[in-house]
Amino acid sequence: MPPAPKAVRTAGGSHKASWSKKVLLSEDPGAAALDSNDPNYDEILDGEYNLDIYECGTTFRTVRQRAPSYATGHVNIEEAKLSLPEFQKKLSGILHDYFASKDATAAVDEIKDLDCSMYHDELVYRTIKIALDHEESCQGLASSLLTLLYSAHVVTQSQNQRAFEKLIEVWEDLSIDVPNAPEQILKFLDCALCDGIVADNFVTRLPENLLRKIRDADASEFIDVYEQLDELKTFKEHAKAILVDYFASHGGGGAEEVGQSLLALEKPGMHHEFVRSALQLSFDRDVRTRAEVIQLLADLRDKRVLTDDDLTLGFGRMLGSLEDFTLDCPGAPDMLSGLIVQAVVEELLPPAFLKNSLRLRTGNDVGINCVRHAISVLDSERVWRQRHERHGRFNLAGSPCSADDDDLANKNKVEFAALEEEGIKKWKQELRNAIIEYFCSADGDEFCRLAAEWDMSSEQAAIIVKYILIMAMERTGEQCLMAADLLCHCVLVREELSKDDIVNGFKLIMSNISDVKLDIPDAVDMLRAFRRLCIKRGILERTAPEVADADDDAEEAAEQQQQQDDDQDQSK
Repeated sequence: MPPAPKAVRTAGGSHKASWSKKVLLSEDPGAAALDSNDPNYDEILDGEYNLDIYECGTTFRTVRQRAPSYATGHVNIEEAKLSLPEFQKKLSGILHDYFASKDATAAVDEIKDLDCSMYHDELVYRTIKIALDHEESCQGLASSLLTLLYSAHVVTQSQNQRAFEKLIEVWEDLSIDVPNAPEQILKFLDCALCDGIVADNFVTRLPENLLRKIRDADASEFIDVYEQLDELKTFKEHAKAILVDYFASHGGGGAEEVGQSLLALEKPGMHHEFVRSALQLSFDRDVRTRAEVIQLLADLRDKRVLTDDDLTLGFGRMLGSLEDFTLDCPGAPDMLSGLIVQAVVEELLPPAFLKNSLRLRTGNDVGINCVRHAISVLDSERVWRQRHERHGRFNLAGSPCSADDDDLANKNKVEFAALEEEGIKKWKQELRNAIIEYFCSADGDEFCRLAAEWDMSSEQAAIIVKYILIMAMERTGEQCLMAADLLCHCVLVREELSKDDIVNGFKLIMSNISDVKLDIPDAVDMLRAFRRLCIKRGILERTAPEVADADDDAEEAAEQQQQQDDDQDQSK
């Protein structure tokens, strides 16, 4: 095994070479964009901005022994002046000119002028993707440009890492047009490691399918893949066994035992695979178990067994593979969406995870729809809003807003209210459709499956009861009996609703009974019949509030007031 090469220091830092020959980044000496504040800056070398040659690939094995550090970082990113399609079009033109002229300075300046920092993960991803379709010299130029952009503080390390994550996710699709795409991606990654534009241990977190592909391709420069692949497979087997035991004991062992078992494996760089496995295994279980998984991950994070990066990467990998996983588990997107909602509310995932996933189209159409549904639920959940009013407002771009930042809060107040209202309307329409489908199919299990995926609050549960009853009263007696059957199934069989939810549903209807009677004149009598039936079926206690007619109450109140007036007159 040849020794790992050392990156050659020239003109301000460690720069990579092309895959095959020496590259001159600028024909004009001194025109390269150097940072004089860089600690490696050497003014003697300024103007000799050449890249010395070395073979990428062997650095892979040297970083695996370093301390884990999957840095994601946080940066304040302003809103882009261009739409994403406009940015992509302009970037393609810049790269085309750069590959022709080799003028790195002009390329960096043009990218800065676009002033679209929020798209810079897309910038890195698209630069590498476009370079894969070109000859090796252009790939070297692209790799060099990424280093310059990082050195000039145009692109951050976390943006670079998100871009490589996207490349890792779609390598199979890229291989259709570029058969050796996996090897080329790893060469880009290896050179990125040399120059420090991604975290040192990033390469230790490559997924099994990519490692297996590299091994099967017998790429000698990545011979260390064999060892890493074996270690990863062993860790995943142990992680699955830990989770199976945890589920079998219904969480009886607690996070303490799980944490000890994980730490005993001594593979902290692979803990994201534990997160991914926990999410995947929860799909075969009920909604309560999925809630327990979120609690387990939260406990492990609090005990510092899992890091924020483990959680973000684990959820991201699950989202990225969702399209294939859906073939065997059609309900996976809805279940993962519910888990993402819980993770964001419990602050296991930053809200920026949602925006980044949408921008990079993680998981393609299936993943995009999953994230959009999660955002819709978060926007409509009052508990989400209340939680962040207590802990400081938070926007979905991922930047924490100070409680004193009233100007920003007022600016977004109307927009947030509109999003909240739109999300509630969308959910209520889904609820109506589900109830109508139940009346047609009489499939209570399917309705309960949908209810579980909504991951509803107590307020939503009361709304569900209200809609079931009112939509039944608008129809025939047969649908009324079906509605009672559905409520019993939800409470007694599937436990998606509780007896308190039934009570709150009745109260919700009674609070607006005057309006209900406009459409259903005998609503009070029908509701009383429902109350008796629910008591008989055992889903409502006999002590539950009586159904009173608002008109009767008004008449009684008027009579009482009249009686009081008469008593006062007599006393006088």
